[in-house]
This record gives sequence, structure tokens and C-alpha cells, in this order.
Amino acid sequence: MTITDLEARLIEYTQPAGELLGRNMTVDRSLELARLVGNPQQRLRVVHVAGTSGKTSTCYYIAELLRASGSRVGLTVSPHIRSITERVQVDGQPLDDELFIKLMDEYLTLIADWDQRPSYFELMMVFALWVFDRLGVDYAVVETGLGGLHDTSNICRRADKLCVITDIGLDHMHVLGDTVGEIAAQKVGIIAEGNHAVTYRQDEQIMQPIRSAAEAQQATFDIIDPPETHDYRQRNFYLAEQAYSYVQQRDELQPASAAQREQVRATQVPGRLAISRRGASTIIIDGAHNAQKMSA
Repeated sequence: MTITDLEARLIEYTQPAGELLGRNMTVDRSLELARLVGNPQQRLRVVHVAGTSGKTSTCYYIAELLRASGSRVGLTVSPHIRSITERVQVDGQPLDDELFIKLMDEYLTLIADWDQRPSYFELMMVFALWVFDRLGVDYAVVETGLGGLHDTSNICRRADKLCVITDIGLDHMHVLGDTVGEIAAQKVGIIAEGNHAVTYRQDEQIMQPIRSAAEAQQATFDIIDPPETHDYRQRNFYLAEQAYSYVQQRDELQPASAAQREQVRATQVPGRLAISRRGASTIIIDGAHNAQKMSA
């Protein structure tokens, strides 16, 4: 079996995400799926990233900074660009095809008796967490899929989870809400009891739900003043640095050197301002899909 064959099989195995939106999109479903594979989320130290823009880049930067401190790091992001294996990365690399297929076969066997049909995202998120637990990562950097409160990734609820809230704007309004305040309330739903959160200072409509969520969960949070830059990559990197610094100090990790930090800053995130030249033409490829992202 090839990765292409496996992807086709998974699409047939899962149900369309649209059928699970709204009232049918719940963390309870995801918890049921996780229980079938031993609740891996309960054994992982997680950095959980939610927001509208910058999530994927911020996740890559945090993962690479933690690796620079000598940690073994799992990273799950979505969507993938070239291969489904990008959704399950360990130590800076997607799993190789052979190992990915082997582990997926074992995983599908474990959940074969579930009486529900998972969405693609549910299936892949729980799989990533299961793999990270099995391979013994020190940290799992986890990007939300849609929103936060009802997102499958929100089965990660340990008190030592670090929550990172990136820039919030208008997106997926048919599911998350019509205003930035309503959308922010969904995003900050990742904050669990006792967590710490890091975010940029944003519009007050966004900050109020963040404060409310932190107070309700007895969580602490840092509000960071954003750097003066028009380069969103540097903006995302700076937020990632603040998140990393919190974990590094809390867990007494070896700090990343200045040279290592600069190397991480130069990380090319797939599908984000990827510059390609074809003859005399320069092509810039980016996954921006809303006004906030296009503006950046």
C-alpha cells in the first residue's frame, strides 16, 4: 500500500466534516474515539495553538524552538500540503511513509469496533496524539482545526497545557459566529483548568473573552505587546518565542542559543510565502484564505 492508497481509504472510511458541524461537533465524540486507543492525550505535555491567522507558522516555530532545547517534539498541523504524513511530525520530520502506514493499520484495528463514523479531522487528530504517546515525545505541539471549544484537539485538557492564542479575525463565520467577540469565545475554549495562556494584545472585543475564559478556568495568562513589524512571519515568530520562553523556564530546559533562534526564525513553513522561480517569472504561493490573511 502507498500513502496515496491510504489517503483514498481514509476518505472512504470517514464521513464528510459538514455533517459534524454545529450541534454535532462535540469534544465528547472525540473523547470516545480517544478512549479506544488508551487516552494518549492524558500522557502528553501539550502546547495548544488556536486563533484565526498564524496558527501553523506559530506551531512550527514553537516546535523547532523546543527541539533546539534538546526536547523530542511531536507536531500536528492541518491541512497538509504535499502529504498526509505532515499531520504527524516527530523531531522536525513527517513520519516516513512505511511507518505511517504501519501505525495507521494498527490504529484502525484498535478503533474498528467504534459504533460511529469519525470525521477525517477527528480520525487524524487522535491518531497523531496516539503516535506521539507511543513514540515518547517530550512535548506535543497541537494546532486546532476549527475554532477551539468544540475542536477535537480540545481533548487535551491537562493542567500543564500551554495555550497560545494567535491573531483572531473573521473566518468560518457560519460555524463560529458573526463577530470577532463570538469567534474569540470559541477560540479561547481551549483554555482548561489551571492552564497558562499567551496572546498578543488585540481588540477589546477579543481580549474580553480571553480574560473571561482564564478567570473561569483559574488560568493565568500573559498579554504580549506585538512587535513593530509588517512581516507577519516575524510577528508569529515573536509570539512563538514568548510561548517557548515560558515552557523553557517552567520546565528548566536548556535555553536555545541566539544562533539556534535565528535558525528557527528562518524556518520555511510549507505553503506560507513560498517563493518559486520559473524562468523570468517569480511565483509566490500562500495559503491565505480570508481578508486578514490576505492583508498580511
